[in-house]
Amino acid sequence: MKIQQFSQLLFAEAKKNGFTDCQLNFTTGSGIMMSIPQGEQHHVKTGVVFTGSIGDCSASAYSELLSEQAIYYLINAVKENVEAIGGKPYHYYDGKAEYPQLPSVDKSIEDVEAVKQLHAEILDELALYPELAKTTGVLHANSITQRIINTRGLDVTHTSNQIYCILYVVAEQNGSLTNSLIYRGGTALADVKVKEMVKSAYDKAANYFGARQVPTGKYSIVLPNDTASLMVQGFSVFFSAASVLNKISNLGGKLNQKIAGNCVTIVDDPHDPLGVFVWPFDARGVPSSKRVLVEQGVLKSYLHDIETAQQFEQPSGEPGSFWQLDYNYAPKIYPSNFYVQPGDKSCDELIAQMGDGLYVTDVTAYFHGAGINAISGDFSIPATGFVVENGKITKPFDGITIAGNLYDFMQNIEAVGNDLLFGLPTSFRPGAPMAYGCYGSPSMLVKNITVSGS
Repeated sequence: MKIQQFSQLLFAEAKKNGFTDCQLNFTTGSGIMMSIPQGEQHHVKTGVVFTGSIGDCSASAYSELLSEQAIYYLINAVKENVEAIGGKPYHYYDGKAEYPQLPSVDKSIEDVEAVKQLHAEILDELALYPELAKTTGVLHANSITQRIINTRGLDVTHTSNQIYCILYVVAEQNGSLTNSLIYRGGTALADVKVKEMVKSAYDKAANYFGARQVPTGKYSIVLPNDTASLMVQGFSVFFSAASVLNKISNLGGKLNQKIAGNCVTIVDDPHDPLGVFVWPFDARGVPSSKRVLVEQGVLKSYLHDIETAQQFEQPSGEPGSFWQLDYNYAPKIYPSNFYVQPGDKSCDELIAQMGDGLYVTDVTAYFHGAGINAISGDFSIPATGFVVENGKITKPFDGITIAGNLYDFMQNIEAVGNDLLFGLPTSFRPGAPMAYGCYGSPSMLVKNITVSGS
């Protein structure tokens, strides 16, 4: 059954069953996932979420079928939930506002043969590095279409294409092994730059040979853009208005106050093609927009949906950040493409500016629940990288832990580079909890980081 017919029949039947308002979120996706070095899997996924209200109570249910049986299932499931547990009102959007006009999606991602050719190019490039004892990874191209229809007149649709490659390599030298993990992605095939990606993966692993611990102490550190993006992901949760209202973010009551270094401007932009989450509307159908959350270190806004925006006495951001990772996940306030705005210095210039310290090129097991506390902001994570002396990289290190607090971390950012890069989204990271959002950062110079080493 087509979605238009399905929605009409569903809404008509819902009205007969006493529903006063209804909404249908339809998602369909297709793509190809290719393992490195070999193996491929094609996938097609379709599902709908039905949200219905009876009086002031609402509930939701989802189905992967568009059939007459699914209509009755959805209505009965939502009605039973409302009658059993009640539920809070759902804020329906009428769709009368103007929606942003986004560039046309790059159709190259939908070309299966082109994706296979890209996969072959990656394998050919890896073959040029015989020092690599092992290479594994995945190349995933995906096209997702979302349509939202409700009884208030809303009917919006958009297609977003995504591609990403995760590459894990192991280098061998005289019986010693080192490794590295590299991610590249975007909204077009050209965003996966094969030669640069493979060389970065190899260089990162090969340069770790001979690494030793460094002494315990307080250090200034420089983080390259891909590693810095993980730290940005860590503190992004503090900016949810829901977290502020629930008093699990320490940013409550700090609008227009300094919370980060003067060089720090933080933006959330669901229209930025450098990220992979590009949408003109959120899961309620509310128009999305670019938001400046921190400007030159000063907190300017939170991330909102309709409900939280109405609960603040003073303006603290527009709604439009209510995202749903997939039809079988509950929507909530998430970042979209969340990043620190770049400065004007190269990473090498940040290293020279630091003088003495550590160049931390990799951290492991870093996400909420593993390495950081999303409420307190405390973090303690294993790290590898290079010692910096007199502004020059001298020798590799490993076997250390860097620790601190992310609220302090934001305050201690002294300089940012000019090399903005979006890192591996949480939902793509093996072992990480599923969450919406893509996170970017330039290189960073940060002071007063606690290091546990030798």
